[in-house]
Amino acid sequence: QFLYLIAGASRLSMRTMQRAALLTVALGVAQAAYTIDVVARYGAVTFDTLTRAHRDGVAALGHHPEVTLKLPAGRFVLDMTGTLFDVSGVKAQGEYSVQGAGMDKTILLLDQKVHEVIAGTHFRNVAWRDMTFSHTRGQTTQGAVVNVTASTVTLHVPAGFPTPRDILEYRAPRLRPSQGLYMLQYSTAAPGSAARPVKRTEHAGAMNRTVHALPVYNHHLGYKCSASKSPAVVNRSAYDCELVEDLGDGRWRFHVQQKDWQTLHDLYEAAIGDDAVIVGIKAKRLSNAFALKNGAGATFERVSWQGHSRGVVQDSHNVAFLETDVSPMPPPQNGGGAAYAVATNGGGPQLHACTGIRVIGHLSQSSGDDSLAFFSYAPGDLSGTVTNNTVLDGWGANMLLNGYDPAALRVYGNTMLRSPICVVPRP
Repeated sequence: QFLYLIAGASRLSMRTMQRAALLTVALGVAQAAYTIDVVARYGAVTFDTLTRAHRDGVAALGHHPEVTLKLPAGRFVLDMTGTLFDVSGVKAQGEYSVQGAGMDKTILLLDQKVHEVIAGTHFRNVAWRDMTFSHTRGQTTQGAVVNVTASTVTLHVPAGFPTPRDILEYRAPRLRPSQGLYMLQYSTAAPGSAARPVKRTEHAGAMNRTVHALPVYNHHLGYKCSASKSPAVVNRSAYDCELVEDLGDGRWRFHVQQKDWQTLHDLYEAAIGDDAVIVGIKAKRLSNAFALKNGAGATFERVSWQGHSRGVVQDSHNVAFLETDVSPMPPPQNGGGAAYAVATNGGGPQLHACTGIRVIGHLSQSSGDDSLAFFSYAPGDLSGTVTNNTVLDGWGANMLLNGYDPAALRVYGNTMLRSPICVVPRP
């Protein structure tokens, strides 16, 4: 009888556990969502605490199909010593997300150096929402034309803005010495303003203009780093650019690329003394805002990039940019209230051979290259929807469609101003 009671109790215990297991499965979605409040658990938002939270969040995916890192409102300085969010191999059954308090409320101020902000391969269902990636110091600069010669242009860079030497950091050794070094004219005259300079172009009123070749549609002026093909590297990441000369009192002399100067010399000479003309200056940098490859499910929703927005998603499925933004950093302190003319030191989001794309409601202002770019290399490798996006003043194309197949990628209802849509069909 004693053994019978034990056996009966065991059967009862097993049935109870089975019922509990079935209930857990039935309620699993509700019970399994797991949130890490970064400030509550780690005390602050810094590079170290955020990378720790990320590691713990990834580990939690072993027990929870859905994990969220929660960030509060505030401005947080992140002194990066590596990749901020490495999602290589991160595979969520539901979603792994980083959630801010709002695009204009959670501001991550990056000291990025040569590091990627977001990177990874073979990921599944990752997302970033409601935050801004900005920087601790300006990533572009600008000036007024004070002199031109047969081979140079001299600009006065206002106090408070980065010097040209500042923006030439973090380029070596991967980039060529003069790669991505350009300037471009803006104007504060209508339709521009001191708060929002606009790109100078002969197509100022043209909306959704379409071209079919690169780069015939912009007034880029390339400048040189060095007379040497292999200049010395200083501080481990910057070339010694002796052809960008500090003349003192905020004046900088640039040795320009002659192929551009033949066309643009007169435009710059006419800008001497014109207070409405601002020359934006950029230098492409090594690292990316994001570099994602061979994954499924990557979402950026209500995310803004300031200063540096170039990012690449490649060979991935279900990629979404929803109500995202690329815009200039706030005016620099001690800059007299002058606004940045150039938003970023490179282009914006690039999607290479991605399927299930949704790029909806993106706003871009004055990105330093192609503002939105889509690349197809074989039939069917690029598909989805691109709609309701507004892109202004891109240095390259406002939208680049390379290898475009309209049957696979639906592009409609977008607004492009002062830079064109560049459509390059597949041969």
